[in-house]
Amino acid sequence: MFLLCNFLNTTEGIERGVYLLKYNKSTFSHFLLLLAVVIVGLMLCFPLELSMAQEPNDASGVFSSVVVDSVGFLGSGSALILDSNNNPHLSYYDSENGHLKYAHWTGTQWTKTTVDSSNIVGTYSAIALNSNGYPCISYYDILNGDLKYAQWNGERWRTQIVDMQGKVGQFSSLALDSNDNPRISYYDETNHRLKYAHWTGSSWSMQIVDSGKVGQYCSLVLDSYGNPHISYYDATHESLKYAYTNGTSWVLQTVDSSSKVGIGTCLALDSKDMPHISYIDNYWEHAKYARYNGNQWIISQVYSGNYGFFAGSASTLCLDSKDMAHISFQDTLDYKLFYATRSGDDWNIKIVDSTGNVGAYPCLKIDTDEQPHISYNIEEGNRLKYASAASNLDSDGLLGEGSNRTETPTQTIPISDYFYLILIGSITAAIVILTVIILRKRKIK
Repeated sequence: MFLLCNFLNTTEGIERGVYLLKYNKSTFSHFLLLLAVVIVGLMLCFPLELSMAQEPNDASGVFSSVVVDSVGFLGSGSALILDSNNNPHLSYYDSENGHLKYAHWTGTQWTKTTVDSSNIVGTYSAIALNSNGYPCISYYDILNGDLKYAQWNGERWRTQIVDMQGKVGQFSSLALDSNDNPRISYYDETNHRLKYAHWTGSSWSMQIVDSGKVGQYCSLVLDSYGNPHISYYDATHESLKYAYTNGTSWVLQTVDSSSKVGIGTCLALDSKDMPHISYIDNYWEHAKYARYNGNQWIISQVYSGNYGFFAGSASTLCLDSKDMAHISFQDTLDYKLFYATRSGDDWNIKIVDSTGNVGAYPCLKIDTDEQPHISYNIEEGNRLKYASAASNLDSDGLLGEGSNRTETPTQTIPISDYFYLILIGSITAAIVILTVIILRKRKIK
């Protein structure tokens, strides 16, 4: 029905309607009858959809948010990690100065430092904490087209070039092994392939994972044996792919090849090392979720009841202690930040932030209390923002109990929005077609 409504709202649809009237009145009568059925069906389905939509369970109470940095933040988004005290650490790009920056909550205040100011650097960053709690960051050197890596040693930041063979390093994703050695997946733009680098203890070793216009939007996770798993986008076939090593070689799988799917991937492994992936269906502009059950991939759309969303170009996924999926993404229709939790065959979905054009490039983490933390972009003013359902915040940052704070109650999704749009579109199409018919008859007379 949705496709029919879109079809009818085009000039081509109007011209075909007039053609049918002029040359095949019987067929056109059936066409009008079908249109009437569509409109009536939508009117009947609308209250049914409302009754089917589930009210979100407010498991996390309220989300509070704060602007972490408002100087020159723009573009490829931030990366977020939580320490053992559930305090946030973020890496992000300062577009005003062309620097890589790092911010973290000390327990009393936010501290922000410049990690690398050597060139125009810092996009596509990923962050991890080593066994000492020190931050490690992979990122892209825009000026030189190199993959770089930075590590805090307790006194200062140490940076190095990981890969400089061509234009490499976009979409970097970082994980540390049991020995704190970094593993990085990234995109080789020069050769259009997915690459993987790991530190051996003395040097960087690089591997080609997959070739043929693949590797964008990659996401890396290590399993319980330290083996890498990567989700990524196949631009040639416009599909979602997944790669992992069995200890000796890379195994490649196509997860979803329906149509224009696989951008904005985010990978997580459950307690049995089974992969779960969130990603964007760029054809229908929906967030999707895929999980492997040991035999096959189970794919579903992230929705509430039968209500879908217009997702952006990025999604972010975490699994809780029960292996249940938590996903965050931006709704590009109203530019809101959404947070979804899996509930049986449906999703409980909340609006985290709706103040302006917010929610681009989200990064989600779940703390030890099963509470969500999300970093994301605000287009107005190019600011970096952070939201949590576990902490109290105000305009100055995270605050303890008893302090002045600003909290935004979780909002219920307005289920009716898209049905109104579809219904209005159908009625408008009918009015336009009938108007053309009347004008044509008058012209003939």
